[in-house]
Amino acid sequence: MSILPPAFPIAADNGGIPYALYRKDRIRLPDGTAGLAEFRLSDTAPTRRVLTTCCNTPIFLEFEGGHWVSLFTGLWPENQRPEPRIRTQTGDVPDGVTLDDSLPAGTMTTAGFYAKLLGEWIAMGFKTPKFEIKERINA
Repeated sequence: MSILPPAFPIAADNGGIPYALYRKDRIRLPDGTAGLAEFRLSDTAPTRRVLTTCCNTPIFLEFEGGHWVSLFTGLWPENQRPEPRIRTQTGDVPDGVTLDDSLPAGTMTTAGFYAKLLGEWIAMGFKTPKFEIKERINA
C-alpha cells in the first residue's frame, strides 16, 4: 500500500482500514468539497476514495450509486470513534495476518450487514445523494 505524502496514515496495525458507514443524506461536509479530490483505482472503478488536496489525507470511500459513504475512523479522536461492530472483506487479508476474534465476520454476518444497508436505503426512499467532487487525482 502506498501513501501520498504527507497523508495521515489510516491503516490499523493489522493492515485493515477501520471505517464507519453513514447514510449520505446524514453527512455534512462543513467546509464543502472545494478542498477535496477523488481517486479511483481505474477509470471504470465503481468506488472512489475522496481525500484532501492540502495533505492527501483520505476522508471517505464511496461506492458509485450507493446510498452510504465509508468514513475513515482513524482520523477521529479515539474517544469520538463509533465502536466497530463487524469485519467485512476478510477474504482480502494478506497471508501472514491473523485477525483476532473480537469482531464478528463471515458470510452470515455480511448477509445481515447487507440486509441493514437495504433497510436504510428503503428508509431513504431509494435515493442516492451525490457529493460533487470536481478535482481528480490520476495515478
